[in-house]
Amino acid sequence: MATTLYLVRHGHTKANHAFYICGRLEYPLDCIGINQAQHCHTTISRLNFDAVYCSPARRTRETAHIVTSSLIKPNDIQYDERLLESAFGNYEGSWGPFKSLHLWNYEQSYTKTHRGEETILGLEIRVREFLEEIRAKHPDQTVLAITHGGVITMIDAILEDRPRTGQFFRHFHVDNGSISVFYL
Repeated sequence: MATTLYLVRHGHTKANHAFYICGRLEYPLDCIGINQAQHCHTTISRLNFDAVYCSPARRTRETAHIVTSSLIKPNDIQYDERLLESAFGNYEGSWGPFKSLHLWNYEQSYTKTHRGEETILGLEIRVREFLEEIRAKHPDQTVLAITHGGVITMIDAILEDRPRTGQFFRHFHVDNGSISVFYL
């Protein structure tokens, strides 16, 4: 058997609505995001998780508290910085229907930065370390992680052996409040 990893992308924020690039900036959930988190809670409430991990960003913490409200105690959530969204450098806080993200995807290379953003390689290294630790600590167990779209995209790229390029990130989309399942 394998470790089962459930991934929840944080709920919607006003920044998502305005097409801002959040990156490491802090935004709270809006009403849509709260409803998405409640829907996730309903969807997974019959599951048993051996461990729950969460990005320390505000929007993921708020999502985690709603999603896990009847499943675990809040103190049982393990916060892990490897689950933080990519740092987008000078692009953070910019907007326009994905204009800045579009530029980041084409300018971003695997190992070089252009405007202070995290490299794709940097994201891959920390996500791969997280996955390896989950496999080692939780063999044949079920784990929940609440994180960000970029991290979920990278997990998919690693586990499905997809290209780790800006072009791939531009076309792969993870909805706010969505649940993904992977087997490690």
